[in-house]
Amino acid sequence: TDGAVRAIPAKCTGYRAPNYVCGTAWSPDGSCMAAWSADRAVRVYELPHDWHASPQTYTLSGAGLGQPWGKWSDMVCGMDSLPLAFSVQEAEGVYDFRWYPGMNSQLPKTACFATTSRDQPIHLWDAYTGGLRASYSVYDDMDELAAALSLTFSPDGSRLLGGLKGEIRIFDVSQPGRDSQKVRLKRQKKKRGAVGQNSIISSLACRSDGKVLAIGCYDETLGLYDTEFYQPMALLDGFACGVTQAEFDPSGMYLFVAARKSDWIAKFDTRNLESPVCYYARPGDTNQRLQFSLSADGKYLATGSTDGTAYVYDITHGSTGPENVGLVGEAPPLPPHSRTYRCSTLCHGVYHAAGCLHPSTVV
Repeated sequence: TDGAVRAIPAKCTGYRAPNYVCGTAWSPDGSCMAAWSADRAVRVYELPHDWHASPQTYTLSGAGLGQPWGKWSDMVCGMDSLPLAFSVQEAEGVYDFRWYPGMNSQLPKTACFATTSRDQPIHLWDAYTGGLRASYSVYDDMDELAAALSLTFSPDGSRLLGGLKGEIRIFDVSQPGRDSQKVRLKRQKKKRGAVGQNSIISSLACRSDGKVLAIGCYDETLGLYDTEFYQPMALLDGFACGVTQAEFDPSGMYLFVAARKSDWIAKFDTRNLESPVCYYARPGDTNQRLQFSLSADGKYLATGSTDGTAYVYDITHGSTGPENVGLVGEAPPLPPHSRTYRCSTLCHGVYHAAGCLHPSTVV
């Protein structure tokens, strides 16, 4: 009666928010794919055994895109659906997901993946049965359970790293529980402020040899640390917004970095970090995380965008870009041997923990 706008409880209206896929990841051996979605579920799909003989386009069965939570449908639009092997349900929304780096479907003990979600421990799931194998709990200084916001495994799979606010926790994968190594990303006070990483750690990536760790942070910085003593080696700042993803190429020589509300992915040469080597354009003026992926051979980069287009770049030919990371403007022409794929809505990204859309071929 007073003209004020008031929220109406969903249970009164019967409205249920549409479900959507937040991210996907092929297993390192390419035998299956995981997709985590807004309904807090992680679904694992198996690739047909004869797919090499008849390559084709697949959709995700039971993913429920655009459907109310709890009402799943096979989204078959003239395409075959990947069979759903199983699904696991987290108590809260999934923040990050990682396959075990040595995952091989022929060795059941290596078939597992890790997830982190709001107000929950890090969970290690069995990729055969969907059962919970182990939990790794993070406790803060008040001895209260804290959630990791980003994850990564060491390349040899012996350690599991979780990023929090201004610190990372390092777990021995073979020893579940609450015991972990705490690494504070300490600040060094200077006249004009603090130098360090003291905000949310949004991205963790290990170089292929396991000796260097890249840490992306929402305070618009990217740090490089050695993995023996976790001492800072370099700190990159000046990004337009918080860093959302950082990935080393397979050689470990180049580092690719994406940030929020940025239309560019920057490529750095780790031997000279003064400025990016080049940039790769993708419309990304959003606070949501838009994922990108590098192929296992280091030749291609695939990324989602806000205009419903998936961009695939041949990074061996270089690219053009702005003078400053995060510049918003008209995207430059695609470099040679690059492609775009149109989607019907915002394309969150193309993601794969081990490299390309598929580790051995194109699906």
